[in-house]
Amino acid sequence: MSATVRVATPPGVFRPRSDALLLAAVVRERGLARGARVLDLFTGSGVLAVAAALEGAADVTAVDLSRRAVLAARRNARRNGVRVRALRGDLLAPVAGERFDLIVANPPYLPGAAELPRSGAARAWEGGSDGRALVDRLCAAAGGALAPGGRLLLVQSSLTGERETLERLAAAGLPARTVARRRGPLGPLARARIAALRASGRLAPRGEEEEIVVIEAAAGPAPRPPAPAPARITPYRDGPYLLRGPFEMIGQDGRAIDCSRQTVALCRCGRSQIRPFCDGTHKLIGFRAAGGAEGR
Repeated sequence: MSATVRVATPPGVFRPRSDALLLAAVVRERGLARGARVLDLFTGSGVLAVAAALEGAADVTAVDLSRRAVLAARRNARRNGVRVRALRGDLLAPVAGERFDLIVANPPYLPGAAELPRSGAARAWEGGSDGRALVDRLCAAAGGALAPGGRLLLVQSSLTGERETLERLAAAGLPARTVARRRGPLGPLARARIAALRASGRLAPRGEEEEIVVIEAAAGPAPRPPAPAPARITPYRDGPYLLRGPFEMIGQDGRAIDCSRQTVALCRCGRSQIRPFCDGTHKLIGFRAAGGAEGR
């Protein structure tokens, strides 16, 4: 980011690595709109939340399932002199009903054991047998937390299935594309399970590299409200104008005339005492509506 982020990672909190730095660089390149609301999911040390606040985001929220991570995010925000709301909980549950202009996410995506760990530092990187346990949940739920025109920036490994993430986001109504990639040697965690990765086909038989990719998905703009149906005006000979439908009435002095009704009769006989609304004074001049019935 444009400003240096200083973070401390206490025991049990994952230290920011190249994937977080790549995602931070993408946020910086794309910039943040003035007044943007930002959500950092799987915040860990809070590095991305703090970086967004330093970039000028008006409101930043960080969420993590780990109590230690939440405390670390709060402390690192204070260390950098910015305000970050850090909440503990599962995925989007702590911010249910809220909408954000940008969601940044660095979820656990390393393929490993079938069951996700319930505690310990491994929660920061274990993503289930295919690495997609939390990535898939995020793809399905992110659209409900994005404001109209909002964006999701998600970082993951090529070992997790780049194309599948793109397809899942599109299926959830969020057109997506890969906006950054960086190839390099397997990290120490992936290297420790290189045999399993090769056996599952996620890594070529002699492969020892992976790509870290940043995927961007965008929510559509706010739908336009339907245009109101035009009001219908029926003029009666020697009688009032009958107005049906939504309308706005402005007096000669420029002030709005309060009228919550959807059907009104506007007097043109010149005898109404409450002009422009008809009060029945037209009866004095023998008004008859079409067909012989008295106008109402």
